Amino acid sequence: MMVSERVLKEKIVEQYDAVSRQFSISKGVLFRDFVKHMEVSKLLLEKLETRGRSAVVLDIASGFAIPSRVLVSLGYENVFGTDSFLTASQRTLSYSQQSLKMVEVRNIESQPLPFKDESVDIVCFLATIEHLHNSPKRVMTEIKRVLKVGGIVMIDTPNILELRKRLMLLAGKSIAPDIKFVYDHEYNSGHHREYTLEELRSVVIWSGFKLIDARLLDCLSPLSVVKRIPHAKRDSGKGEIEQMTQFELGFHPTRMYDWIKPGFALLMKVMPQLRDTLLVVGRKES
Repeated sequence: MMVSERVLKEKIVEQYDAVSRQFSISKGVLFRDFVKHMEVSKLLLEKLETRGRSAVVLDIASGFAIPSRVLVSLGYENVFGTDSFLTASQRTLSYSQQSLKMVEVRNIESQPLPFKDESVDIVCFLATIEHLHNSPKRVMTEIKRVLKVGGIVMIDTPNILELRKRLMLLAGKSIAPDIKFVYDHEYNSGHHREYTLEELRSVVIWSGFKLIDARLLDCLSPLSVVKRIPHAKRDSGKGEIEQMTQFELGFHPTRMYDWIKPGFALLMKVMPQLRDTLLVVGRKES
């Protein structure tokens, strides 16, 4: 199903509006992932074009599940999601059930996915592999089991080599999850292991998939910073997401960042290894 970029953008923003209303979260927080959501949604539609509306899509650790919700809004009916009380609130799970066919998996690192062998066309494993406490091998084996031959797995995750993190380390700042939230909460749901592109490619290949796409995304250069709360001023008694940096699209001449971001964008083109997000796609061959 071919969809123009304009329509796809409108669909994504509609989902941001809905999540913002439901959870009282600033839409600016969600715009942090706009470029990624566009790229993933375009890839999903491209891979689904020959599979038809009956194709089965599984969104593992779905969260707000923006790309999956976009598929549902475009008429795809067999879009499933999994999430866990360990990482998602009951409110999030209930909200997801309004659009997706949700199945509960309390811990994807130890439980099997509740799907038959070779029953799924596409698996989305988005912004999750970095949260695994242990080796991704078991989860990747489960993904391969449920995928049909010719099925696709899409994985995105932060790039540990991105420019911002390098600059933070040079300035003596930590790039690990905020210690306030790690210390004050019994369960650490933050990042446990981030990857380089070569490492993520290796994980996909070692897991028995044919690598068909591997790219670095520059998700920040197209955005403008609306509001930023420094880590030192964040309140660990409040949810972390509501204190994240807020963004919007476009160029805003009254903001200093907008005058320097063209230089960053140019640098990202010349040195793509400094971009902030990895996106890798594997196909099950047998």
